Amino acid sequence: MQQKLFVTCPFSHLEPFIAAHFSGNHFFGTAMALGINKFEDESLEALAQTIQQHRIQELYLAQDLDCRFLKNTIDPTLKIGTPRAAEMEHCKKILSIECTSAKEIHQVALVHLQNQINFLNTYPIFQTLVGSQNLKINGIITSKKEKRIQLFQNTSYGLASAD
Repeated sequence: MQQKLFVTCPFSHLEPFIAAHFSGNHFFGTAMALGINKFEDESLEALAQTIQQHRIQELYLAQDLDCRFLKNTIDPTLKIGTPRAAEMEHCKKILSIECTSAKEIHQVALVHLQNQINFLNTYPIFQTLVGSQNLKINGIITSKKEKRIQLFQNTSYGLASAD
């Protein structure tokens, strides 16, 4: 049975929702606003070690359409509402720069997801894992409200919907 690692925003609380939709063994990690590209090298190395130790074959970056960071990108008047204000402001800035042309939430989620996967695909240790361990790096966009998960496979042309 394939081992899967899902990286989610800790504020989205997606773990039970995802576990109910995917079979196999699940591991979960978190990155605020799914900002993998803002990890320190040590955090990326730890993520890679986890993948190696548990023989993870599929890494999924999970972006939720109800994510308050994404919603704030579309409507900057929305309050994030968390005690880690400085970190939140940093995430909001990154998303707003990254997704300037996106006008609706699904588009923001897709752009952000693609950027994070592109980052991992170019990071040396993940390039090695993709080659030696046949790691597949994919994305999912979730909507708990609609009880829906949309799978995106990483291809040489970008993300392709698997639905």
